[in-house]
Amino acid sequence: MAGSRVVTLKLQAFNDDVVHAYRTWRRTGGEMHWRLRYVLEDIGCYDRLSGTSRCPPTPWVAALTLAPNGSVQREFLDGHRDYSEADGTGRDGVFMYFHLCPGFVYEIGDVKADRWTKRMNIRTEQDRYFAVVEDGEVRRISKDEAFRLLTTGVCRN
Repeated sequence: MAGSRVVTLKLQAFNDDVVHAYRTWRRTGGEMHWRLRYVLEDIGCYDRLSGTSRCPPTPWVAALTLAPNGSVQREFLDGHRDYSEADGTGRDGVFMYFHLCPGFVYEIGDVKADRWTKRMNIRTEQDRYFAVVEDGEVRRISKDEAFRLLTTGVCRN
C-alpha cells in the first residue's frame, strides 16, 4: 500500500531543563526555588504581581478519535527525548521524536523559539496544528478538514 510507512516527527524541546525543574517543584510542593522563579519570570512563565506560574510549553502529539457520542478524544503519544545534541544545561538542542502512522488524524503541539532574552534564556510559544501522514510526509491540515476526516471515517476512529 503506497504511503503506508511510519513517519518519525522530530520536534525541539526548548527549556527542557526548566520544564523538568518546574514539574519536580509541582510534584514535591513547598516554596519555589528563587533560581527557578527567576528563569520562569525571564521566559514569561511567572507573574511576580500575582505570584502565579505555569510550566513552559513542551512538544506533544495526540492521535484523534471520534467517540460514539460525537466528541473528539485525544490519545497522547509517548515521545522519545534525545539529548545527543543538547547544550550543557538542556535548555537548547533537546529533541523529541514521535512515530506517526498513516490513517490517523493528529493534533500537534510544537514549540517554537520566540527569542532569546537578555539573560540568555529562550522565550517560546506553542504552535498547535492538525496533521495527517501522506506519502511518507506529515501534512498540515485545517481544523475543519481534520473533523471531516474523523466524521467521514476516512481516518481510523
